[in-house]
Amino acid sequence: MRKLLMTTAVAVAMGAPAMAATETEGFVTQTEAGDFYGSELIGKRLYVSEAEVDAEAEWTEEQRAEWDDVGEINDIIIGDDGEVKAVLLDIGGFLGMGEKTVAVNMDQLKFVSETAEADDYFIVVQGSEAMLENAPEFDMAAVSPNGAVDETMPNDDVAATEMDEDAMTPGDEMAEAEATMENAADEAGEEMAEAGDEIENAAENAGEEVAEAGNAVENAAENAADEAGEELAEAGNAIENTADNVEAEVSEEMAEADAEMTDEEMMAEEEMAATDDTAGGWATPEVARDGYETVQSIDLTAEMLEGTYVYGADEENVGEIADLVLSEDGQIQAALIDVGGFLGIGEHRIEVDFEELQVLREQGGNSVEVHISATKDQLEERPAYDG
Repeated sequence: MRKLLMTTAVAVAMGAPAMAATETEGFVTQTEAGDFYGSELIGKRLYVSEAEVDAEAEWTEEQRAEWDDVGEINDIIIGDDGEVKAVLLDIGGFLGMGEKTVAVNMDQLKFVSETAEADDYFIVVQGSEAMLENAPEFDMAAVSPNGAVDETMPNDDVAATEMDEDAMTPGDEMAEAEATMENAADEAGEEMAEAGDEIENAAENAGEEVAEAGNAVENAAENAADEAGEELAEAGNAIENTADNVEAEVSEEMAEADAEMTDEEMMAEEEMAATDDTAGGWATPEVARDGYETVQSIDLTAEMLEGTYVYGADEENVGEIADLVLSEDGQIQAALIDVGGFLGIGEHRIEVDFEELQVLREQGGNSVEVHISATKDQLEERPAYDG
């Protein structure tokens, strides 16, 4: 849309106090209170309110919610005398109407301040949406290049001097252009038809070539599959024969090895197995005693366990708990048990995982018993604790 005003930094008076100017040179040096820049108004949203709007009053958000956003300011029309004649408004987007441009006088606009800041304001038109819908549209075609409505153009004399009798009218030019376009369209249609025939012929030839290639590929695939099948069958037979031979050889070697095992080797294996059982952990015992119940490590303290006797698989006293090993989170991880010795002499201290122990506590009391599935001899065979 053609602009009627260059939106530069030149300040435009909107019916407010005039800008200050020097007396001798006639230049404006600064704006005064109430002045606006034209560039500030271009693109500013426009609201319409049926209720009477007092620009000096303070408006709440609830009151402003009743205003309707109907468009924006498009441009400003300034007369030769420098006064603002009208403001162009782009209205549209409501009541099913399309966008159109209307011009209103400046005195129809209300500049309503929202805060104390000078540039924080709303622009409101007093009226209704129907009023703007029925407003006459501004005729942009009637505006001359210099921004003023041209009302002085002569009719017959100017037309007679400026128009050549032999000049082609716009209608003739359009008819000639349409004929040229029709001829171009006919030529393009013929070329497209020829190109289509060529493409169709090429597609048929390509189809035949693809079919021939497909048959060749299919035949080659069948031949390759037959050859591969024969090779796989031969390889399978060879593998099967080899596996049978290997299995027979392994069976013979194992039988010979079994026959060569001596009684001493069998005894050595038995001794190693016994040693492994001794070095390994013991299962948690499941001793049941009237008046006692099994308790978990989280319910026990070091004070309750230290110095407590440990009873072995045959219910004999196999040692006593000397100390506890705790994890980083404070849970009992293992117990240090003193095994053997007399009056503290010759004792053998070992570490036993707490899961290998069963702790019984007297119901209603603090008396505890500790049980383990190992015998005293088995405990003494465990390596000494080196902590």
